[in-house]
Amino acid sequence: MRGQRYWIKNGKFILEDIQELVDDALWQSMAQRGEVRLVTGPKGTEVKWVIDAPNYLNLTFLCQCLADHAGPYILRYFSAGWFEESFETADRAVWRIEDLMLHADRCLGRRTFIKLCEPKAEEMPPILRETWATGVPIDNTVIECKFQPEVKQFVVEKIGSRTPIGRIWGTGPYSGPCVPTGSFDATVSKSYEQVLQNGEVRYDQVIASFLFPDNAVRWVPYHRLIIPNSSTKSPHQSVFVIAEIAAVSFNVI
Repeated sequence: MRGQRYWIKNGKFILEDIQELVDDALWQSMAQRGEVRLVTGPKGTEVKWVIDAPNYLNLTFLCQCLADHAGPYILRYFSAGWFEESFETADRAVWRIEDLMLHADRCLGRRTFIKLCEPKAEEMPPILRETWATGVPIDNTVIECKFQPEVKQFVVEKIGSRTPIGRIWGTGPYSGPCVPTGSFDATVSKSYEQVLQNGEVRYDQVIASFLFPDNAVRWVPYHRLIIPNSSTKSPHQSVFVIAEIAAVSFNVI
């Protein structure tokens, strides 16, 4: 976000009249000294800070004056990765900041959080809503994952160009999060097994951390449908995963 930039240091605003800090300097200001950065402009107000930094005084000051700046309000905060949340009103943003201050010492030992949900069309992103209504995946919106008995795990067979992974990391079978290793792969694939066992479509809301192409770790909220691929002629069963980035109904902090 571009606009007027401020630092909140020692419980007060300091207008940033030098070139914006980047990379290590920006990180040190927030993580080591507990400073909070605020950017405000015609598109709204952004607040950026590190959750477990010594920033209580600065965040308290921010909560007292946030309403003086125009919304919507985007909160970007770091806890084992960058989170992003958006609020239309200052009151809601302040409530969330104060809530986060109470959980500043929480350690996120997991990288993926999944909530099984009852399918409700009004809560689904458009692509999922259309797929749920028709039962037919839309072209290029699917990630196909096939179970390989010899390695006892699911392997990505296809990544559609309109999927979030395809748009951000590319459509190669080992693009970004599709590398078949680590806790993310093990966590998400448990749901694939359940879908294959019961033959029913599953709808989840998920928050997971990913390493992006710019080397930043970000927590991404998304919705997904998991559909058993009943048309496959392969001896190994597979599932279709249709996902879209969107706000979810739960928080992990």
